[in-house]
Amino acid sequence: MSSERELYRLKGRNALVLGAVGELTQQAEAALAAAGATVSRSTLEGYQAVGSTPAEFPNIVVLVTVASDSPASNGDWEAVDRQQRTLVALPTAILSNVVPAMRRAGWGRIIFVADGDPSSMAAITARTAQAALLQAEARQLAAAGITVNQIIARSGGVTSESELAEAIGAAALYFASEESSFVTGQSLQIGG
Repeated sequence: MSSERELYRLKGRNALVLGAVGELTQQAEAALAAAGATVSRSTLEGYQAVGSTPAEFPNIVVLVTVASDSPASNGDWEAVDRQQRTLVALPTAILSNVVPAMRRAGWGRIIFVADGDPSSMAAITARTAQAALLQAEARQLAAAGITVNQIIARSGGVTSESELAEAIGAAALYFASEESSFVTGQSLQIGG
């Protein structure tokens, strides 16, 4: 019996990619669009500034947030606060706006992408909190057909920035697809 279904197709799905304009967000957006999704893009800062409501991003069922760790030295408490806002507080606020549409659809994909140097105290603290958010949301939303996963980009390895961005786009497409329906609460590290 042969299957006629195309893999990794998102035709008819509305996606929102939030993050600074750069290669990671562009590759995530391109991968989702190539799979047939209608993709909107906004910056995390812009989203926070405008205080977007569900009406501004109607029927979003795929959400990808791309946030970078800011360089910080240990003991820099302002950096800890900044990282917590970027990786935890802001995504939590965004989820409250997009999850209702996902619940109505009975289907949704939430993908956090974290990029940057994870070795500072600020990054470790914020990423630990984001991992806890990921686990809590994954448990709460699974019954509604919504998955929550994370991609951790580790730049500076043997992989070039362009190859890393392409791999992040492919991972985002996998997590956004029907093929990942039974994958939730997971973190995937990419970086060579």
